[in-house]
Amino acid sequence: MSNACHEFSRYAAQYGSRNVIQRLVAQKLIASTPNQPKRIVDLGCGNGTLYSLIDWEIERFVGVDFSEQMLEHHPKNSNVELLLGNFNDPLLFESLSEERFDRIYSASALQWADDFESVIHSLASLNTPMSLAIFTAGTFKTLHECAGVTPLLRSSDEVMAIAEKHLDARF
Repeated sequence: MSNACHEFSRYAAQYGSRNVIQRLVAQKLIASTPNQPKRIVDLGCGNGTLYSLIDWEIERFVGVDFSEQMLEHHPKNSNVELLLGNFNDPLLFESLSEERFDRIYSASALQWADDFESVIHSLASLNTPMSLAIFTAGTFKTLHECAGVTPLLRSSDEVMAIAEKHLDARF
């Protein structure tokens, strides 16, 4: 189990009351969706924050997370399928490619990718509209400066360069 997975699993029960920033990010992704997709994938779905914000009828929602404990807190429904999976695993994208989806979301998760470029390349291969929110080194710049620590995440320039290489991206 990776350190990130261990930490998300460890705090799964409290995550819903502490994920204020992630909830705002998910709200922005939903609000900026140009249509009402019926078949959705949520990579790094966690406890279902994004799913809980969808206010239109959907046919199918596939939530993917690497923390079984987080998935236990995700809302259940007949049109919801929750997959214990890791976006670092190319087999996940092979599995997703067997189905047609209208939109892929990922709210504040992809920054934890082991090989970000490989994950973005795999996402591009699905040829599906996406709404992605990715934290970068600048996300918590003030906190890092005050604490005197080096950011763990990639710079926004690096994230944008990789996204532009593989996707028709708008930032």
